Amino acid sequence: MRAASLVPSGTLLLRALGVEPVGVSHSCPNPTGLPVLTESLIPEGLSQEETDRRVREAYARGLSLYRVRTERLQALAPDLLVIQEVCEVCAPTPAEVGQALAFLPKRPQVVALQGTRLADLFRDLARLGVRSSRAHPSRIPPFYDSL
Repeated sequence: MRAASLVPSGTLLLRALGVEPVGVSHSCPNPTGLPVLTESLIPEGLSQEETDRRVREAYARGLSLYRVRTERLQALAPDLLVIQEVCEVCAPTPAEVGQALAFLPKRPQVVALQGTRLADLFRDLARLGVRSSRAHPSRIPPFYDSL
């Protein structure tokens, strides 16, 4: 299973399941120098106030805060891609990811993390385990029945 993650929590969950991603986001822990699949469109080194101003302005105008590096994603050809659906300013949105995936010859299976509470985190971990073939559905507790 070739998995990639566009969100730090996804990278950590994959590693907890014993899956080493083939590519990660610019904000993921990356001690081994994996290919980086995203970049922020807000320049580094700005003051907190300037960063906040630019983020608010971009959000208000409906502009993206990130770019998915489609060419790298295409070269890695992951079978599984982990994204998030919780925060529009924390990572590429599902719409941004969808635009990048439109250019891929083979679309990976996408798992969108949705956790905002501890129970959601366990549900995300269970879903990711099933999708990455690291957990058998029959071994997942019944309260995760929405998989």
